[in-house]
Amino acid sequence: MKHAFLCLTLFAAVAAWSLPAAYADSSAKMTKEEKRAAKEAKKEEKRAAKEAKKAERDAKKADREGDKDVKEAEKEEAEAKKVEKKAVVKAAKKLKLIQAGKISGSTKYLFYYHTNSALSISEENLDVLVEQSKKMKAAKIAILLISHDADNSNALKFYKDHKANFPAVKAGDESLEEMPGYSANGSAPHVTIVDNTGKQIADGDGTLIENWKEYTVDADKDDDKDED
Repeated sequence: MKHAFLCLTLFAAVAAWSLPAAYADSSAKMTKEEKRAAKEAKKEEKRAAKEAKKAERDAKKADREGDKDVKEAEKEEAEAKKVEKKAVVKAAKKLKLIQAGKISGSTKYLFYYHTNSALSISEENLDVLVEQSKKMKAAKIAILLISHDADNSNALKFYKDHKANFPAVKAGDESLEEMPGYSANGSAPHVTIVDNTGKQIADGDGTLIENWKEYTVDADKDDDKDED
């Protein structure tokens, strides 16, 4: 009986010792699994961060390339506008003038004025044009005389007598056909106003000369500067 009790006590003691040890082993195994999971999670986090940085770099690169394309497009557009604004000046270089003169590269508007020395109204309009020419020049407005005289010498004397020292060409000259905004339908006296691209601003009789400020955007500002 004593022997049986001793065995039972010993069994209980071993059981009491082995249960906490087993629980400890189990806890230790879970901790390792948790550490492994945490390590994997950290790796995944690093991979995600790396991919996010790559995506950010790619986006910035795309933005830079996009900005570059936009700048190139803007540059091309600016160059095209620059060329367009020189259309009148460029074409004017090919004119076969009967009276020398130059259309400046800074020209904003061009007045085509058809003249005929035989018409008194043409003479009156020319006097107004000469009178206004200083202010028009300050407003970057150029003048091109188009003679309808049969004889160039008559036209030149007409211009000289009225101090109309503007470039002049004979009506019907082929070089006029290349001038932007020029219309061969004009008869003397007749005025056509175009901007530096050749876009027509106004077309009519000599009264346009007196009212030139109404048709030129910057004329009033330039005129005010002159008066100051």
